[in-house]
Amino acid sequence: MAVAFIGLDRLTLATTSELIQQVSKLDELNTIIVVTHDITAAAAVADHLWLMRREHDPSGNPLPGSHIAETYDLIERDLCWHPQIITQPRFMDFVREVKDRFRTL
Repeated sequence: MAVAFIGLDRLTLATTSELIQQVSKLDELNTIIVVTHDITAAAAVADHLWLMRREHDPSGNPLPGSHIAETYDLIERDLCWHPQIITQPRFMDFVREVKDRFRTL
């Protein structure tokens, strides 16, 4: 399942995030991959977060494909599966950490 958060108002974003969480809990074998630039929305529904990166040639042109540049285990950090996690200061600290890392890719 691939989901885009772009263009969603806050209510629809919250509903979509809740739906993703419900589907993920239907069976422990469910895997949902969310591709988005919205780090807060992704982290709110994830148990793992991957930052992707593209390589560039010497002229600065992007090369085909991408790879995982950074992996975050939100289970280990106790930042997943909590209702209203986005209201927690430690969650917002994590989002800032990821955004800072994202800027350096």
